[in-house]
Amino acid sequence: MVQSPYEEATALITVEREGILESRVTTLKGSTPMIEVPIKDSYLPNVYVSVILLKGRTAPPKAGSDPGAPSFKIGYASLSVDPDQKRLRVAMQTDQDTYRPGEEVTVDFRLTNAAGDGVPGEIAFSAADAGVLDLIGYQLPIPFDAFYGPRPLGVTTTEMRGALVEQRSYGQKAEDVGGGGAATKSEVREDFRPSAHWAPALRTDEDGDASVTFELPQSLTTFRLMASALSEAHEFGAAQTDIVVTKPLVQTPALSRFVRIGDQFAAGVLVTNRSDEAGTATVSASAEGLTLRNDTTQTVQLAAGATREVTFDWTAPTAGDARVTFRARLNGETDALAKTLPVKRPTTKRASATFASTQDTAREGLRLPEQRVSGLGQFDVTLASTALTGLDGAVEHLFEYPYGCLEQTTSRVRPLLAGGALLNAFDLEAFEKKNRDQIVRDWMGSLSTFWTGDGFSLWEDGDHTNPYVTAYTLMALAEAEAAGYDVPQPLTQNAIDAAADMVRNRSDRPDYYSEGVWRDTRAFMLFALARHDRALESEINWLASHPPTSVEGQSHLLRTLLSTEQPKRPEVETRLVEQLRQQIRVEATTAYLAAPEDDDYGWIFSSDVRSTAFGLTALLEATPSDDVRQLAQRMIRYLMDRRQQGHWASTQDNAAVVTAFQHYVDAYEQAAPDFSASVELAGKTILEKTFQDRSLRTAATTIEADAFPTGRELPLTVSRGGTGRLYYSARLTTYTSAPQDALDQGLRVERTLQRLDDDGKAVGAPVSTGNKTITLESGRLVKVTLRLTSPTSRTYVAVDDALPAGLEPVNEAFATSAQGVLDEADTGSGRWWGSFTHTETQDDRVVLFADQLRAGEHTYSYVARATTEGTFEHPPAEAEMMYRPETRGHTATGTLMVAPSGGPAAER
Repeated sequence: MVQSPYEEATALITVEREGILESRVTTLKGSTPMIEVPIKDSYLPNVYVSVILLKGRTAPPKAGSDPGAPSFKIGYASLSVDPDQKRLRVAMQTDQDTYRPGEEVTVDFRLTNAAGDGVPGEIAFSAADAGVLDLIGYQLPIPFDAFYGPRPLGVTTTEMRGALVEQRSYGQKAEDVGGGGAATKSEVREDFRPSAHWAPALRTDEDGDASVTFELPQSLTTFRLMASALSEAHEFGAAQTDIVVTKPLVQTPALSRFVRIGDQFAAGVLVTNRSDEAGTATVSASAEGLTLRNDTTQTVQLAAGATREVTFDWTAPTAGDARVTFRARLNGETDALAKTLPVKRPTTKRASATFASTQDTAREGLRLPEQRVSGLGQFDVTLASTALTGLDGAVEHLFEYPYGCLEQTTSRVRPLLAGGALLNAFDLEAFEKKNRDQIVRDWMGSLSTFWTGDGFSLWEDGDHTNPYVTAYTLMALAEAEAAGYDVPQPLTQNAIDAAADMVRNRSDRPDYYSEGVWRDTRAFMLFALARHDRALESEINWLASHPPTSVEGQSHLLRTLLSTEQPKRPEVETRLVEQLRQQIRVEATTAYLAAPEDDDYGWIFSSDVRSTAFGLTALLEATPSDDVRQLAQRMIRYLMDRRQQGHWASTQDNAAVVTAFQHYVDAYEQAAPDFSASVELAGKTILEKTFQDRSLRTAATTIEADAFPTGRELPLTVSRGGTGRLYYSARLTTYTSAPQDALDQGLRVERTLQRLDDDGKAVGAPVSTGNKTITLESGRLVKVTLRLTSPTSRTYVAVDDALPAGLEPVNEAFATSAQGVLDEADTGSGRWWGSFTHTETQDDRVVLFADQLRAGEHTYSYVARATTEGTFEHPPAEAEMMYRPETRGHTATGTLMVAPSGGPAAER
């Protein structure tokens, strides 16, 4: 029914939603005419009917008024179309309700439509631990609601004559409406996978029937079976049910997530009698990699349905993955389980390394430091006919660096994209359990989580675009494509377009970038775009006329000019080469290029090492002549002298040096060697190798540090016989558990613990950690506060708070975490700039990151719980500038003791 003010009017009737679905013009008479709208399947789940009434002029205008002027009226009605005919019924039936660990489960499915008839379709099926799902608050998505829920109106109606007739009435619709849319079984349980089965595309037969069979993990828990289905007729449905995995006698592990070398701790099981008969349970414990400090067997009385905790006292003597096994027996019933417990290495790693070459005999010395941890550490010697052998520590550092921003993960993957040169020189797969292709694919798959819509963020799920990181990632994508990988689309093209837009908008620089930093970044973007065959000639010409003043920016511009297929600019290339050569600082045996001293260049990770590597790479691409070779050799020597513990300071430095070394080898190491090489340690030959023809293959040996005496220097002799230069590297790695004193090298770190009551309210005064033992009751909540002080502004600062094994942070992301307990935490969620903007809670540490850290004091706090009884090392909380790690600081080492709740040991 249309309520009309006209006796007769022309009506435009439309059916709308995302667009105009139907339209017609008719004449309506009377004040309440009726119109019919046939309902079609395409109208599901709802449509909007629009009626525009148009009335022409009925009388000529009069002086001062115009009552007979043309007029119109607009009205809307929303029509819901019952979508139940598109609801798919999903029946799911298991062969049992209760299972034993490791048993097979068969699930039968049947899909039926609204009429009850079986229909063919596809089912996505998952069987997952219900406890884990509840922990994260997961609910099975209902696809029917997503596809057939109400949809908004996407059409905006305007009437041009409204500006003339000044008479409008939209009824139910506002003027601006639109948008929207929407293996062999064992008696010992050790398979505790939270996901029992995943079948993403299970097809039914023509009658809608399907079946799946899978083997359960050995967890004693409830598994939630979830199915989402669709048919070819665009019908959708979902269903879920639970099954229980149990047995009469159940052990649940009660272990910490990890321990550290030297920790003394309690670990055991919760034993549950699920039978109807009481009895005495006998529990025995054994382990590989741990030392048991009391009896291997204990007994406990268990009533029917009762649960008791049984713990054993352990010590962790060595690092690695320990395997703990518990076996229980009760009234003829048994249960056994095994768990892996990571034993962490000491946080203080010491490494000394040398890289040199000889055409005769070289002599070195090897001495093990005092206070080292036995069972850890090694001595590595590598021989090669190429200087690339000096990069082994750099490549390893890229894989071992503990943090995961986009720059760092991209730097890690770039050596894998270099192709045969590096892959032949080093066994890169030794640094990762995954193979090369999988690492590269994982990196490319993760990029979408860093995408902001107009570039890449430094951090996952970030909303702030980092221009330099965008260019760096774009360059790596070009390297991946050149290496034969299928780069992700449309993401790569979107990144190319975004970088091009940023380069064209010369004045649209970030507020925190100086003009010089922005010019360097734009030069880098031009180089990254050129690698994708996207040369912005006008911007290249502009930058050639207004070149960057820094070494790094000039190097990017020179490499851009060399790589583009646009008309060459020899005069510009020559000028840039001369500018780079004039800035080289030559010292006794080395040469280097300096980065700007302005702290603003920290935003783009500048350093003397990276500037030297960038400049060397650009010069070798431009003029790999003999006179440049002399400078290049000095620059290589400078880079090697700047290594610390076998690698360079930051991931950016290491990745840049790897690229520079590749160019050096390609340019100058063309002569085929023909020599034999040997290494003697204390008069005993430990390595021999013959090198013939040009090859990137190396010879290496590793000796455990325990094979050497402590405190006595052993002579190391490296010899070469034949033609060619022998390159060698020697590296000694050890660990120490000696307590560290507090350190302040430009960053001061403090850490305190404050006890909380059961409601999360502070109790007593905060206590500083370090150089003391703090005792807590098991189950006690504490507020951990980190305080970082810097006398000046810094860029890219990381704070790493390594946890003692007896303390576990309360994760605010879990649906089961009591929010009242978290009131004392300052998680930094409201911060955007100038302090900690990204945080990660890991098993053994809490890590904070600040893209920019303003001068002054910064605090962060989180809530943790004392979970495991024992005496634990509390490692120092450390802070460093990630790209200038010489600016750093840490607290002193401390000790945490967790005592039994209600026991005689008082908290102190």
